[in-house]
Amino acid sequence: MSLTVSQRRRHQIQSKGFSLPELLIVIVIAGLFSSIAITAGVNQWQREQINKLAIELSGWLETVRRAALRGEACSVTLVTGTLSGGSTLATATCPSDEDDPPPPDPPPLLVENLGSNINLTVASSSEEAITFSPRGTRSGEDVTVTLTLNPSGKQRCVTISGLLAMINPGQVTETGTCQPNERF
Repeated sequence: MSLTVSQRRRHQIQSKGFSLPELLIVIVIAGLFSSIAITAGVNQWQREQINKLAIELSGWLETVRRAALRGEACSVTLVTGTLSGGSTLATATCPSDEDDPPPPDPPPLLVENLGSNINLTVASSSEEAITFSPRGTRSGEDVTVTLTLNPSGKQRCVTISGLLAMINPGQVTETGTCQPNERF
């Protein structure tokens, strides 16, 4: 069965492109996939930022604990409340004997700019000052520092536990306790 010339032209004209409803459906589907990907990307970025801060705090506390091993007790002061990028999260003071020149205090731990409209809330469980003895140990109850990224509410924690002052980053459980992690 052969087509006439007019039927061939009509067939060629109809098959040259997509109709408007077809294009709109493709655009809507692409928009849905894009919004899902962007949301997942933002959540991953926020999770990595709070993980990074918990690891930085753990490393910084370990640096202060090691500074105490050089002779005198070191005291760490945590800034609690809502902090923004560039704020000081913690400072350390390591006084020395009158006879010895003082070793330099570890530099303060600063909060990196975590993006616009994102703040960090720091809560210490029992005390604002943590003191490491000249042997790198500490007495008293365990300390948990909880880091909360606002407005997402993502949380991580750092515990300083036991006489040996073991410093462990972790995740905040549903019951509000800090569960140390092997891996973030």
